[in-house]
Amino acid sequence: MNFRPTAYGIFRTSEFRTPTNLDVHRSGVEWNDHIRPEEHARWVRWLDELKLLASLRILDTTRPRGHGRRATMIRRMGKSRVTQLRPVSIPRLELQGCLLSARLAATIQSEHKDIKPNKRYFWMDSNTALQWIRSDPRDFKPYVAHRLGEIDELTSASEWRYVPTSLNVADVATREDAPPLQYDDVWFQGPNFLREREGEWPKDLKSSKQLEEAICEQIACLRNNKPLSKDSRLLQLTPYLDDAGLLRVEGRIDKTVGVNESTKRPVILDGKHRITRLLVEHYHRRALHRAQELVVNELRQRYWILQLRPTVRAVAAHCLLCRYRRATPQPQRMGDLPAARLQHNRRPFSFTGVDFFGPMEVTVGRGRQKRYGMLFTCLTIRAVHVEITENLTTDSTIMGLRRMIARRGTPTMIYCDNGTNLRGAHMELKRSIAELDSDALRNDGLVRGIEWKFIPPGAPEMAGAWERMVRTFKSSLRAVLKERAPRPETLSTLMAEVEALVNSRPITYVSVDPNYPEALTPNHFLIGTSSNGPAFD
Repeated sequence: MNFRPTAYGIFRTSEFRTPTNLDVHRSGVEWNDHIRPEEHARWVRWLDELKLLASLRILDTTRPRGHGRRATMIRRMGKSRVTQLRPVSIPRLELQGCLLSARLAATIQSEHKDIKPNKRYFWMDSNTALQWIRSDPRDFKPYVAHRLGEIDELTSASEWRYVPTSLNVADVATREDAPPLQYDDVWFQGPNFLREREGEWPKDLKSSKQLEEAICEQIACLRNNKPLSKDSRLLQLTPYLDDAGLLRVEGRIDKTVGVNESTKRPVILDGKHRITRLLVEHYHRRALHRAQELVVNELRQRYWILQLRPTVRAVAAHCLLCRYRRATPQPQRMGDLPAARLQHNRRPFSFTGVDFFGPMEVTVGRGRQKRYGMLFTCLTIRAVHVEITENLTTDSTIMGLRRMIARRGTPTMIYCDNGTNLRGAHMELKRSIAELDSDALRNDGLVRGIEWKFIPPGAPEMAGAWERMVRTFKSSLRAVLKERAPRPETLSTLMAEVEALVNSRPITYVSVDPNYPEALTPNHFLIGTSSNGPAFD
């Protein structure tokens, strides 16, 4: 059967959409295709029910109030949408229905500009969508945030109320097994609770049902006028249930004037309940994730939370931002030592790190000049050797290296940073080696066979072995150098003494046990003893 002309005519005249149309829509049938027999049977049954609309009369009602001076006008209007073929979660569909309701209310109000309602109520049975509307739209993803933003522009969060699913008359039109609607049905007349006082309307789950789940046993006892058990946590609080079903503390300050009712008789909340944790988390964020006592004091003004301080501490302990703020860097696993630090059976200073420190002023005649310290560190035994240079030029660096080689021997490998002078020394030495190789004196060359290695630029951590010794040497020199600008001879003497002092430091554990061997020092490898004092006979 091709039902296009009939459906098109009904849609154009009455704009009806029913579950029958939805089933055909979801089945994937194209506009010119024939529908299946079962769909055709439902379609014919729906057409028969549609004839009953001829006897249905829906009238606008005006009820006078206050001796005719005020009137209550009842308008009825409905609207529905077809869901997408792509699966969408139920909370998002409920939110889409809330947006449709807000748009419909705005349309009605714009078309009746002479009538301005005092109050508006939007009823829904989705607690998830209700909490979304009461939250900040910026906290959600774009799909939810965009719809919440429009709802916030058209309505107020206080206008949205919760209604149980059993009392939600909007579900009648979505049920396939629903009987034909009559004018006396709740679909047209509205739910019965709207004719009651506002205090008799359905309570919000946010303040009633979820609170009962936390301390349901105590609430059941109070509702049945039974005494609380002796081990109840509420026994000393004199609890009672108010008209809204909330559990409150009965105090002795009811006659206080100018104090809010929530302060005189605060609501009792269980600190372990999820809703209470969310409430404490809200106050924790308002306090900028600090001042727990401030959070305790603010909560204490309006609520009586069982185990208040432990609850506040637990919320702060699980707060992700607070955990990031309190986190301390974990010590990283040290990498393997380089091969130069693990050499054995080699002469001291075979593998050397070099660096400069200074400048230091010296008095020459009546003037002052600058001197620099060129520190060599043995990467194997951690001994130091210092030479004084007049400047940081390449020639001065080569001269200092030659003096060190004359006293300590030729290094196999030299590590250093990327200083310009050291780079120049490396190039000069390469040229010198090339010249000495072609000369008859190459076997007597002092700088032959030295391999230079430069650490990568911007990686000072790779120079820690000699940078630490520079600090140690400078600290010791600062302690013994009393003059601001000593004579060159004085500076040379003090540098040699400090060098001997640094080489006398223990590099192993110093034990007070008489049976423990002597601590090892760099001087043991250089001069055979821990210090350069007189030897014992």
